[in-house]
Amino acid sequence: AVQEAAPGVPLFLDLKFHDIPNTVAGAVKSVVPLGLTIINVHASGGAPMMRAAVQAAEEAARAAGVPRPLVIAVTVLTSMDEIDLKAVGQSVPADEQVIRLASLAKECGMDGVVCSAREIGLIRQACGPDFVLVVPGIRPAGSAQGDQKRVMTPAD
Repeated sequence: AVQEAAPGVPLFLDLKFHDIPNTVAGAVKSVVPLGLTIINVHASGGAPMMRAAVQAAEEAARAAGVPRPLVIAVTVLTSMDEIDLKAVGQSVPADEQVIRLASLAKECGMDGVVCSAREIGLIRQACGPDFVLVVPGIRPAGSAQGDQKRVMTPAD
């Protein structure tokens, strides 16, 4: 229905798939025929899961006769800071975890990652200029942050 209402508009299906590889592959195969531009998974699902997502996207796009969507990985949610990471057993700073997950995502054939604006430079150094970055949490100075913790302003 969205494609009919707004033909040609890029669609990002932001469902953040995170499960065992076979389940994620099945989920990806079920949504690719919708003609999406971007889909995402959680990088913390691990290398086998990310590889399965990329392979499933390729197979499903070929079978449906649609372009393969970009498959990107969520690194660390921008609503999480070091305190939140420690609460879930992550003992490294957020930027280190983001780089670890972004590098793993690239190794697995992912097209890019979702990351905080704070990590753009670090990811560019680690993953190169062609790795796609989707960057939430950019807020005008003085605006409410909502549930975002790792934010920047456009001027930053």
